[in-house]
Order: sequence, then structure tokens, then C-alpha cells
Amino acid sequence: MEPVRIQFKIFLAFAGIQLILFSLISSISAGTAIISSPSEFASAWKERKSESLIEVKDLFGRVLHGREPKDFLKMTDNADRKIIFYMGSAALQNLMGRSGYQSVIHLGYTPEYIALLKNQKKYFQLLIFKTNEHLIPATWDNVIHEVAKQYPKVASKILAQLPLLKTIPFVQIHKIAVTEGSPPFSVINKTGKMHPNYFSEQALEQSLGKLWEVRAFLYFEARLTELFAGDGHTFSHHGERGVPEFVGANMEVASLPEKEIIPLEIDLKECIHHLPELIKE
Repeated sequence: MEPVRIQFKIFLAFAGIQLILFSLISSISAGTAIISSPSEFASAWKERKSESLIEVKDLFGRVLHGREPKDFLKMTDNADRKIIFYMGSAALQNLMGRSGYQSVIHLGYTPEYIALLKNQKKYFQLLIFKTNEHLIPATWDNVIHEVAKQYPKVASKILAQLPLLKTIPFVQIHKIAVTEGSPPFSVINKTGKMHPNYFSEQALEQSLGKLWEVRAFLYFEARLTELFAGDGHTFSHHGERGVPEFVGANMEVASLPEKEIIPLEIDLKECIHHLPELIKE
């Protein structure tokens, strides 16, 4: 009888292990939701689901900001802007569970830029839409060739500086610009196109096409800030490598066949430990 009891105990133990494994696998499977449509993403966002419980597929996104409805008709409130950066599925998944401020910081916004927009009384939205085949990874080569395509009048000057843009850090190029008489780009950016040192397409066309002049144009017109590394990923202001980002032309929001728009609540006071001088009560 003893061998039979031992065999029976072994059987029960084996069955118990199988049951535990089955329950664990079922739990994991049940807890991971595939998010492949804008409406599914919006529901998961509303429920504040953890990024570990979902898998986002085949979706792109873009943070929009403006003061009135007409500012949200395209991918930016600047109707003249031609180059846009988009986030992909990995970035969208990483946003789950974050606050509005944490989300835009994670996507590469600087505290200075966030404070500037909030002080301009702008509010933020998160646009989610289905995959667009015209979006490509935001590497130096892809971005510069897309910019050259959108700005043919200055294409030769931009392409000529591509090798140096890929190898010389922004801070070094910016130092050259200041040495040659340009105010800091961040100062110019606060005033925008009305600033006499703003580098528009026309300004670049009339310039010598120096490295710093091309970089200034890219900074203002294409929004290639100091955080752009050209490796196809975002970077935070702390220097942390983020998620893949993509580049493409500006688009009409209404032209997207499947989309969702999610309001992003951003409290300027979250910037206070970075930029106390920019916080306006």
C-alpha cells in the first residue's frame, strides 16, 4: 500500500503544480490587453491602466496645444509648420499611468517650453490615430531629407551641413551662434517670428548657410531642439534616452479616418523645481 500512497502523493503534487502554472498563465493572459485602435487606447487611458497590463500596436500619436479650436485643426497651432514629430506605439504605451506633465516631459518637451506654452494660456491634447505609412523614424538622415523636401529653396544649404550636424553637438553649434552675435535660441523662441534674429526659410535663403544658421533654422522651423539626437529616439532634458519617434509632414486632423482626442491636464507648478522664475501665479 505504501508505494501506492507515494505515487498518489506524487500525482497530486504534479497536478497541483500544473494547476498553479495554468492559473498564472491565465492571469497574465487575462491581464494583458492588446490596444490596436484609438478608441481602445482612450478607454485604457481613462481607466489609468498600467503600461505593464497593455500592449499598444499599430498606433501613432501627437501632443497638440493651442488656445482655441482653430489651433487644433492640424498637428500644430503653427499653420506654416511643415515638419512634425510623432510618437509610435512604444511611446504611447509608456504614457500609461503618467500625469500630463510627466507625459510631455517623457516625450522630450523641456520644462522651459512647457512653461512658455502654459504662460501663453495654451492647453494640451493627446491625439491618437491609426498607423500612417508616410511616417518614418526620426534619424538625422530621414529628418534632414524630409526638411529638404518640404523647403526646396534652402535644400542645398541644409543638405550640405548634414555631415556636421550628425557629428557636432548642439551645445557647441549654439556656442558658435552666440559668439557670432545671435541671442540664445531659447530667447528668440519666446518672441517667435517677430524676433529680428529668427531664422525663417527666407532668412536662411539670404544667409551664407553656415552650420549655426542651418541649425537655427532647424530649431525654429522644424522644432529640432537641443534634445534632438538624431538616432530615432526621444531624449529627456535629463539626457535619458526615451522611445522611438517618427517624422512626417503636417496633416489635417480631420483627414485621419480613425482617431481619438484626449485632454491632457498639465499643472505649471510641476515645473517649479526646474524653473521657479517662469511660474506666474
